[in-house]
Amino acid sequence: MVDSLPSLRELRAFDAAARRGSFAEAGRELRLSASAVSHRVKVLERHLGQLLFERGAQSLWLTDHGHAYLPVVQQALDDLQRGTEGIFGLDPPPTEVTVRAPVTYVSQVLAPALPELRWELEIDVLAVSSIWRPDGVHVEADLTVELKADVQQRLGPPVAALLVCNPTSPDGRPRRRVDVLGYEDLWAAEALIGSPVRVASRAGAQVDTWAGALELVAGNPGWCSLVPDVLARAAIREGRVADSGVAVPMRQRFGLVHRSPPRTEGPRVEEVATFLAKLHER
Repeated sequence: MVDSLPSLRELRAFDAAARRGSFAEAGRELRLSASAVSHRVKVLERHLGQLLFERGAQSLWLTDHGHAYLPVVQQALDDLQRGTEGIFGLDPPPTEVTVRAPVTYVSQVLAPALPELRWELEIDVLAVSSIWRPDGVHVEADLTVELKADVQQRLGPPVAALLVCNPTSPDGRPRRRVDVLGYEDLWAAEALIGSPVRVASRAGAQVDTWAGALELVAGNPGWCSLVPDVLARAAIREGRVADSGVAVPMRQRFGLVHRSPPRTEGPRVEEVATFLAKLHER
């Protein structure tokens, strides 16, 4: 006997998959991955103790229990939507939160986390970034990620720049350094001077972003660069670059700025802010 109601998100996944005949098509409707929809349906099936679908290589068929349950679920969803709109006159709440962030943060931190964010919170994030324009692209952001000395809301612990090297550097020793414009003073830090790592005193290359520095180091034996730990983690995990073990404390740290008043529903923005804070604690 079922002693509690299934969650709304599981029922919506079942409804969409039944109508579309495919987890992939249901995912496109719900803005989820096919695996996320499949997982929600499996959770629902475990909850009910019955299979709702027969699964084929490319399609789905409702079981007898699925056929019997579908009109009940659809009627309940329709009644809930009509009742909510009739009493409160509400449109569906916004599900998109806009985050402005540096280019490397978007590519190395935010982009890999988007599927998890969509799965956990059912929120789509629109990421915006710009290198050349000081005010960025002309999109009103709900949240802005900054790397600076004085931040409004701190994200995670203090930041250190890791000396990352090409993993196939001769003798494991970097010989050519890549500078990121505006952060050249990191190379003069005591942590570097007192380390056994020896690199050239002058830059072999200069780039505008840490993403560019990571790509140069990953593709060139003997090259190295100083990259904030938050931005370097993914490339280190993937083996594209190697951590030399040298870390230089940075004056700047990552933080969040909230748009006031918020463009998107406040609680939804706060959920994304909390999610980003957790990313920095990992």
